[in-house]
Amino acid sequence: MEIIKSIISPIYSVYIWLVNAMMFVIHYVVISILIVFRQSHFSRVYQLAKVLLQIGLKMTGIEAKRVGDEHVLPKGPFIVVANHESFLDTVLIMCLLPIQVQFFAKKELFKVPVLGTTMRRLQHFKVDRSNPKKASQSVKQAESDIKKGANLLIFPEGTRSKDGEIAAFKRGPFLMAVHTEATIVPCWIKGTRNILPKGDWRAWPGKVELHIGKAIHVDPSSSESEKALSQELQKVCEAQIKEMKEIVSKS
Repeated sequence: MEIIKSIISPIYSVYIWLVNAMMFVIHYVVISILIVFRQSHFSRVYQLAKVLLQIGLKMTGIEAKRVGDEHVLPKGPFIVVANHESFLDTVLIMCLLPIQVQFFAKKELFKVPVLGTTMRRLQHFKVDRSNPKKASQSVKQAESDIKKGANLLIFPEGTRSKDGEIAAFKRGPFLMAVHTEATIVPCWIKGTRNILPKGDWRAWPGKVELHIGKAIHVDPSSSESEKALSQELQKVCEAQIKEMKEIVSKS
């Protein structure tokens, strides 16, 4: 089996990257046409991206499933918090979550032809990791957008996991929730690491799941400090994501 996989995987990997490139080009062309006719508002741009990503998953043999529909999302805005295993995580969330999300991305990605233009049109946030002042400005812009109704996706581990274990969360997303009073939506992603692991361009078809947890609300009337509130939110969210992982692992 491993010999067969070693032969087929590079071929499949080239195919999956070509499919993704094709979807980005189609999105770019269609949105350019919409701009000409002044029909390129955010919801249309996002829905088109979502449909193309869903088509891309089907074309590449990736079976995606959403679990947790019983946790009806309350009124937003939301900060979606999820574990991070693969570049596919963002694609999975955009495809399966019934809300529109924006996310932070390093500034270098915005310089990539077609991809950068697409990310700007989807209103994602550019982060300059080498410049703390500019990074802070990006966070403030995101908070401002959240207060206006935007939903933000954040991976609080800060990096992708190689072994599937969930690393300690950073507090940033939870401070943002306190500042904006956004509802936190905890999510656990399963399977993307097996398809496109960290540090490897080669991919393999398979099944992925997005598990949605119970919404966590910020209490605006609380007398606790921002630090204490964010720590409590972090504790509850981290425990819920690990619980989802544990339940599925035992089933």
